[in-house]
Amino acid sequence: MRAELVEALLEVLRSPLPSPEVVLMPDFYLDHFVKFEGDLELLIRSIRETAERGGGNLPMSKQAIARGGNAANAAAALSRMGGRPYLVAKADDLGLWLLERRSGLKGEELRGVKVVGSQSMTVALEVYRDGDLVNIMINDPGPVRAFGPSDLDEGDLEAVKRADFVCVLNWAQNSMGTELIKEVFGVVKREGVGKTFLDTGDPSPRGEEVKTLLKEVSRSGLIDIWGMNENEARRYSSAMGFDSAGASLLEIGRFLHEELGAIIDLHTSDFSSTHGPDGEWAVDSFPVSPLRKTGAGDAWNAADIFGHFMRLDPELRLALANAAASYYISNEGGRHASVDDLMGFLGAYLGRNWGSM
Repeated sequence: MRAELVEALLEVLRSPLPSPEVVLMPDFYLDHFVKFEGDLELLIRSIRETAERGGGNLPMSKQAIARGGNAANAAAALSRMGGRPYLVAKADDLGLWLLERRSGLKGEELRGVKVVGSQSMTVALEVYRDGDLVNIMINDPGPVRAFGPSDLDEGDLEAVKRADFVCVLNWAQNSMGTELIKEVFGVVKREGVGKTFLDTGDPSPRGEEVKTLLKEVSRSGLIDIWGMNENEARRYSSAMGFDSAGASLLEIGRFLHEELGAIIDLHTSDFSSTHGPDGEWAVDSFPVSPLRKTGAGDAWNAADIFGHFMRLDPELRLALANAAASYYISNEGGRHASVDDLMGFLGAYLGRNWGSM
């Protein structure tokens, strides 16, 4: 990361910042994090040995229950930075209790959450493989499995119309995801004032439905910004006939922008890039030692949306998103970054003492 870019970003963060209103839907998960300090082979061997002796305890080094889901996580990250999120999701009584007390979201930010009889849940198993920390998500989509336009009430639609950004996330686990995208983003384009942001999550389990999604939204004008990670970018470009196996990620991002018509904001562990009508830019990630992998993309998306709203220079926006994601994955408490946190993080990177870590 170039020092002058970090310096410029610090100057931005030291100035008064706006407070964008952002609608995010449709997923909130109750996440059970399980961290295994050994490597994957040791975990597999330990599970097999436990099963072969007829069952029993398998101690893990650390476990925790927390808020999860792409929409809920990104909403919490936006709120922490000073934005005004409006989360549209479903939860059971326990999930709502967790949201109200442990998510950092409150009041109007939770007005779009509906109480139902089931809860989306995930066991996030974090384990080392070849020296890298990887996460294995074992989930039950619950009410996210079929979240469609009929699940939105008048309050949700009014929020969609007035919001600065409207985000539909986690299409991959929502069988009604394509319908939700077309309806909600259609409302924004017909009656709203803001921009639309899509992050589908890993589309691999949806098979041929990926082609249907691409056919129905490609160059539709419905999607202003499409956020994705490396695996998603390769999957989508391959589904559109591009030889992604032999291509660089910058080439893939360029192809996706040209074919889909949306700005493509691509994030990886090494760098992030943006591809749009005015050109393309790439910015290196910050060198940190990750303590977690789950949720990094949600933190990145939140800061990326914030940067788009502020109309930051593309490189500054990417640096802001990289900093937010790096802070989240490397701090002990698993906290999303406030503006002061980001200043402290960037100052420490430059060897100074700005803000707080």
